[in-house]
Amino acid sequence: MTGNDRPMRPLETADFARLAVLQNTVNSAAGWHMVTSAEELEDEISAPYVSLPSDGRCIEADGVLVGYVHTYMVDSTERELRCHVFGGVHPDHRRRGHGTALLGWAVARALEQLGSNPLGLPTAVRVESMAGDSATEALLASHGFVPVRWFNDLRLALNAAPHLDPNAGVTVAPWDPGRGEELRTVKNDAFRDHWGSTPTSTEGWAQMTGGFGARPDLSFMALEGERIVGLLLSHRYPDDDAVIGGRYGWVDKIATLRSHRGRGIATALLGAAIGAYAREGLTHAALNVDTGNPTGAFGLYTRLGFEPFRGAVIHELTRGA
Repeated sequence: MTGNDRPMRPLETADFARLAVLQNTVNSAAGWHMVTSAEELEDEISAPYVSLPSDGRCIEADGVLVGYVHTYMVDSTERELRCHVFGGVHPDHRRRGHGTALLGWAVARALEQLGSNPLGLPTAVRVESMAGDSATEALLASHGFVPVRWFNDLRLALNAAPHLDPNAGVTVAPWDPGRGEELRTVKNDAFRDHWGSTPTSTEGWAQMTGGFGARPDLSFMALEGERIVGLLLSHRYPDDDAVIGGRYGWVDKIATLRSHRGRGIATALLGAAIGAYAREGLTHAALNVDTGNPTGAFGLYTRLGFEPFRGAVIHELTRGA
């Protein structure tokens, strides 16, 4: 039961339209300039990471969704098992125990999912909050979460973008969906030493490169001869344009084989993407970066003119896992 004695019920796919309305209200109240659509939620809250109704719960009041939560289990045979928790409560229905009830359910569900761990890998339950969201931070702390990692969204106005010469040792070519397995292997190699990353499965890669927002036509590969040594995967979210104040192309993934780092391949890929975004009529290039990334990516992007415009904090459960 909730703090207001309203029972939680399983979250269902039929809820996505109303869930989008709730999430956009939560986004607006938090000052997070993005629009969430039912289509996006249906893509995100789906296999292989989410199985409804077992992995989600919601609370209704007078036929209106006022809170929800779902787990997002990223299975792995390497490094760690992690389960993310996503959710929100309508600002007009806070301080009634809904957030506490929903988060408590989600933590229990996440620990249940992580309990199936025959390889004995380290496990983690993680939640993201917007930087400066003290209410969410307090709720998470009350359930044993502590902040462990900081991420920034960076943007570059295309009318002020520098000219980036292509790397002399590679050829930047358009994305080739027919080489999807090679591209997945490159991504997995490049992210092997990144915090919070585990190898992406074939099914997960198909969703990442072909799901909501994916723009292979604005994406690129770096080739050394015929070998793929780097990639840049773009996403685009037109529904955000009005609230974010521009037409943004998002660099969702940029990856260079670890054996090929330090040769300017990422810069060459960014140069190709910036040119493609400009030809598409976009106004900004944007990306998300771990401020502690071991490759020095944050410094590279800021040297190229990218500037932080919002931040997020990853919180991790420190007891019970």
